[in-house]
Amino acid sequence: MRALAAVFFLLVLSSCFDQGECLITNSNMVRVSLRSMKDKTVITVALKSVSVLNHDTALYANADASALLLPVDPGVNETSYLFVYGDKTDTLSLGYDNQTVVLAPQCGAFPYQRNLTVTNSTFGQDSVVVTNPSLLKDAVENVRIYF
Repeated sequence: MRALAAVFFLLVLSSCFDQGECLITNSNMVRVSLRSMKDKTVITVALKSVSVLNHDTALYANADASALLLPVDPGVNETSYLFVYGDKTDTLSLGYDNQTVVLAPQCGAFPYQRNLTVTNSTFGQDSVVVTNPSLLKDAVENVRIYF
């Protein structure tokens, strides 16, 4: 009886992954960690707001954060963000390549963003570093901003 239950369980579990090649690993979110310029450790920053430049909606408002998730627009090759914190305002522009990937014929096509780069920043020289240029779901960090 236990063997029959184990076989049934394995069949149910494997049926959940019958299209394993269709698992989507990409993300359209940039993972940002906020760090101290002094000792490079993660810090919490009091943010008045973080928004996509020229958009009215704030992604973060009156938030204390040590990490951020910033969306990219797959319809363009660059997204710019506006950071307001303390008495400062900074901008950050991130460029990337859009690539459409067909994982398998039955899956369809999915957009991937790769080759993430800093195209413009008012944070200061060496204050923004790309640590992982591919936007993937399992990425721990894509960008570090040093304060």
